[in-house]
Amino acid sequence: LFMLKINDKEEISDGMLSHKLVTGNNESSITILFVSSLTCSPCRIAQEKIDSMLMNFRDKVKVDFRFSVDLEDKNSMISRAIRHIVAIGLTSGDLAWRALSVWNAQQKPDIETWIKRFPIDNSPEQTQQVNALLVEQQDWFRKSQLPGTPIILINNRLYPDEYALNDLQYHVRKLTEVVSEEITT
Repeated sequence: LFMLKINDKEEISDGMLSHKLVTGNNESSITILFVSSLTCSPCRIAQEKIDSMLMNFRDKVKVDFRFSVDLEDKNSMISRAIRHIVAIGLTSGDLAWRALSVWNAQQKPDIETWIKRFPIDNSPEQTQQVNALLVEQQDWFRKSQLPGTPIILINNRLYPDEYALNDLQYHVRKLTEVVSEEITT
């Protein structure tokens, strides 16, 4: 039933970004695209569910993650954290995902300690790349006309509203079984 529901959803292009922040298996035919905001409590919960799913399916799934961010705000703690995660992601999607997980796990965010834990080179070139990528992500988000965050797309189709996020791991397991059957037949 899940496969029918998700296949009924309109396909949404993942956009031609200059760089994608990816964790998991980059070669997987199953892609979860996750759009988050660090100010969104449901986004934290969704990220935890994806994190849990990755513990079991990291070798079978690719997670492409993006942020909804106010591009004008460059100095707030949230903007600094997002820009820092994106900077990390320019060289390591896995480490950027880990930084996001650690950020979301903090009861009271301590950006200075967190930045020290996940250092970046902070060069002008890197800052320029981060800014350009965030503009690309925002343009994609706006053009896609997606509702607010969190957003989860599975193979470019919106995760059906009628399915709980708690069931994501179950549905991903089923998808990996279908993909395995298609490969062996």
